[in-house]
Amino acid sequence: PSNPLTARVWVNRVWSHLFGAGIVPTADNFGTSGQVPDHPQLLDWLAATFVEDGWSTKKLVRRIALSHAYRLAAVDTANGVARDPELVTLWRFPERRLEAEAIRDSMLAVSGRLERARPLGSNVNFVEGQVRNDAVIKLLQEPRPVRSVYLPIVRGEVPEALAVFDMADPSFVTGTREETNVATQALFLMNDASVLDASDALAKALLAEIADDDERIAQAFVRVLGREPRGDEAAAVKKFVAGFEVAAKPAAGKENRGDKKPRAKSAPDAKVLEKRHHAWSAFVQTLFQSAEFRYLG
Repeated sequence: PSNPLTARVWVNRVWSHLFGAGIVPTADNFGTSGQVPDHPQLLDWLAATFVEDGWSTKKLVRRIALSHAYRLAAVDTANGVARDPELVTLWRFPERRLEAEAIRDSMLAVSGRLERARPLGSNVNFVEGQVRNDAVIKLLQEPRPVRSVYLPIVRGEVPEALAVFDMADPSFVTGTREETNVATQALFLMNDASVLDASDALAKALLAEIADDDERIAQAFVRVLGREPRGDEAAAVKKFVAGFEVAAKPAAGKENRGDKKPRAKSAPDAKVLEKRHHAWSAFVQTLFQSAEFRYLG
């Protein structure tokens, strides 16, 4: 703690986590071969107050989050772009994508599937005594809906939901993660079972809790994107849901299960409800797929 670099390095990493880039851009290199800080006096002040606050990361995060720079909108202006295209002076908030863990946890949280309690037991006990590769594959393919910080991280293996959104290689110390925008991420949000399950769960909750379509649409936007629908968004959603209900088919395999029990008299109504659920689930999934859900700005 007596080393003056300790507080500066930690403050810089917290700043990088909140803004997407550190005051010293090379977060893992404060030496002569690293880059100089953009705002050295700000770094010194934050480091000094961090030490005065008893090395409290919570107080540091609060101080930065309540700052004018952090509360700015991520909106370009012609004057700002002309004067500072690299955003060194932070004249607007630097829009950035959420980390892999935040994307996964957000989908679980808004869908109501997140288990908030810390899981008990050890993943090591699960693997012990089994063929390692088979046990690891099963462990990673069947993750519990807990916070990503509690997911098992095995050397050489990362859960797909985290790997696809650029989680750092756990075999290395990484100061700054890469941030990519590639087709595999879109395909993951379109097809992965965890995304489909989250969409189904939220759609089911919305249909059960809210009778009015307009209110249901508004609640979906609020829960997933944190805002009400704007302009003609609500009308577009109504049109999408109506069209999807007409085109939707019963879930695959449900007609051919060999169930010899007599059908209930309300079977046609059940099919209508199933189509309606599929339509709202597809709408929720489009919100999860949107850039607005994945980006902070």
